[in-house]
Amino acid sequence: PSSSSSSSSSSSKGIAYISVVAVAAAGLLIVADAAISLLLGLGLHWQLVAGGARCIGQLAVLGALLGPIFRSKAPPLVAAYAAFMLAVGSSEAASRPAYSYRGMARHVAGSLGAAATAFLCYSLAVAVRPRPWWDPQYSIPTLGLMLGNAISGVAVGLGALLEDFAANGDRIELLLCLGASRWEATRGAVARAVRLALTPLLNQLNVVGLVVRVLRFLRFAFFEFWNKRERERVERERKTFFF
Repeated sequence: PSSSSSSSSSSSKGIAYISVVAVAAAGLLIVADAAISLLLGLGLHWQLVAGGARCIGQLAVLGALLGPIFRSKAPPLVAAYAAFMLAVGSSEAASRPAYSYRGMARHVAGSLGAAATAFLCYSLAVAVRPRPWWDPQYSIPTLGLMLGNAISGVAVGLGALLEDFAANGDRIELLLCLGASRWEATRGAVARAVRLALTPLLNQLNVVGLVVRVLRFLRFAFFEFWNKRERERVERERKTFFF
């Protein structure tokens, strides 16, 4: 009785518990991708396996850390975990570009920190407005979503900018010698890098509504088709039973 009551209460709250077998089945997709990479000679199989293992470890640590933070709702704990997320995200974004320069990690951390602070202040104060405003149930996922998009954009944009500087360094130096300002000499490279960094986000904005609507329509059509088949089957059985 207790198990049935607990399962019913969890289902009523909308909580879906995933078993270890289900998680292992999902991990088989990474193994399949690694096998495809090995067959095609892409050289990504070890990166996929290491990334999957790292993801499992990070999620395990994440669950152990977020439990006390969500229960206590203490502002120092929320701020400390947000700083930890920012530090890890900055390190990840700064490590992806092929080229680097002195102080790049500090610049990436500063830009991500300023953007995250402005985004959190606006979203929590204007859009979500939780009580208290630092509620970790809202602030931490919001920061995670922002950093997930920002890390990819910063890594792609910064990598493209540094590669452009390395390929066109002579042209930039020539423009500087001819009297161009720093912005005038690098404006074209900066514009290309910004466009490239914003491309994934723009693609998401363009298709997310369409994809969601199409999936909802397909699900509705599937269930309508299934219900129609079931009604026809029941009608045939009823006729067979009576006649």
